[in-house]
Amino acid sequence: MKNLRCLFFFLIVVILFSGCAPTYAPPPPREDEGVKKQQEMTSDAAELAREAATKYGFTVEVENLLERIIRTNDPARVEWVYFVSPYTGEIIFKATVVGKVTSTTKRLDAPESYELAEVPCTLTNGYCGYVWLVFERVGPDGSYGESTPGIFWFDTAGLMHQVRGIESALIFELERPYTFTDNRVDLTDDIRLQQNLFDQGAYDQALRVREYIQSHPEWRPGELIPLEVMTGQ
Repeated sequence: MKNLRCLFFFLIVVILFSGCAPTYAPPPPREDEGVKKQQEMTSDAAELAREAATKYGFTVEVENLLERIIRTNDPARVEWVYFVSPYTGEIIFKATVVGKVTSTTKRLDAPESYELAEVPCTLTNGYCGYVWLVFERVGPDGSYGESTPGIFWFDTAGLMHQVRGIESALIFELERPYTFTDNRVDLTDDIRLQQNLFDQGAYDQALRVREYIQSHPEWRPGELIPLEVMTGQ
């Protein structure tokens, strides 16, 4: 009996020491290191794309991406957004956009933060050491949590439009204003060949808005465009 007690005690000691051996979970990259790594990967990918374009000739995919970045990051860009019913093909909402349409789920800061915490030794799970705890970071406005996905943008009057439930409609972002026949979508023909479908007055207005923004570098999204610019007077 005495030997059994000694053996039992010895096993308890072994379990305690084996359970208390420090175990470290791999830490997440620091935020500044993560950003630096992402920039390096982006630079490497761009360099590989350039090498491929040089070796094999013109690369349409790369040119498409570059052109899209240039156009969508132009603060003087004016476009038109159309919401189309996926059931009838009819236009159910349309508006002008100055700049670009943005998702409501976009954030300026990282959505998570990390904290290194020590885990006490226990006999229940046989694990102790340090782990990284993940917390949802509070936003600049003091709130946190997810919101219903949607999109928002600003128009020429400086008004903000915000739309939710976007899954129930098809969204077209077009660089030219259309007047659709019978309120239906048909973009199969070149817009320059379509009669009575291209709104030249709205397009001329957009060109004046673009010129105004380019000549006023202090302008920011959400600021109104003067009426004399809109009317051309």
